[in-house]
Amino acid sequence: MKTCNICVADKTVKIKSTDTNINLIKKEMKDFLTSKKSKYEIIISESKKKIINKVVKKNGKIIEFWIPEGIKSIKDRYIIKTPHMDGEIYEQKAFFIDKENKNIFLCIRNAIRICYLLWFLKDLMAMHGAGIERNKKGYLFCGPPKEGKTTIAKQAKKVISDECIFVKRVKGKLYMYGTPFGGEIKPLNKKILLTKIFFIKKSNNTEIKKLSKSEKFLKIIENNHLFNKIICKEERFLMKNIFYKTKKTFEEVLAYELEFSLEEDFWRKIDE
Repeated sequence: MKTCNICVADKTVKIKSTDTNINLIKKEMKDFLTSKKSKYEIIISESKKKIINKVVKKNGKIIEFWIPEGIKSIKDRYIIKTPHMDGEIYEQKAFFIDKENKNIFLCIRNAIRICYLLWFLKDLMAMHGAGIERNKKGYLFCGPPKEGKTTIAKQAKKVISDECIFVKRVKGKLYMYGTPFGGEIKPLNKKILLTKIFFIKKSNNTEIKKLSKSEKFLKIIENNHLFNKIICKEERFLMKNIFYKTKKTFEEVLAYELEFSLEEDFWRKIDE
């Protein structure tokens, strides 16, 4: 097996897999490759072997139970189940198995993303949105699929990602980082100071409404990658951490509800 290292939001992980998979990573994530060393390692296999869901002991015996799709914490690790892969994530090491062998890069990309979200939860928040830079300001546009994130991003000159954005506090300032985890537009491996967040909805005109702190909190939770896409509902510990981290990270940033039409003077209203 071969290895390579990638760095996203100043966090480095080592990936170990087949020659074909590593070459694919080097091609698709080339702007995020690094020579920095890492204590975190992800091992990805194409084996058909299933990961065993061994859990706690009951009456001295190891028992097994069904795990719903998503993330489930079990003692010293997380068990991952998605349509594309099974996985186990420990403190500094993770193991993933591709279940379909149809789109191996999708498996690889999701495995790396999940590891980042769990290993670096104390430092990073992952948002389902498009991040752009305009006049040295960073704007984050969040919303469900087909509501216009990529449409808006295609109108911008500098796009760091149109699908998954990492948000992180550095010396008291809030930055957003490009990631190699999906999207139609080639992402940039850079950070931008986050100025405003917009929660978008297509409309016949452009209207902007400032959100209260409680409205902002709920919208951010709805668009959090870890909470909204892959977490099991019964994972209260993870939910509690996400709630706490969300409040602490986004407390000062301005947030708006945005109904938009690109036919109007869209950017002038955004910049106001």
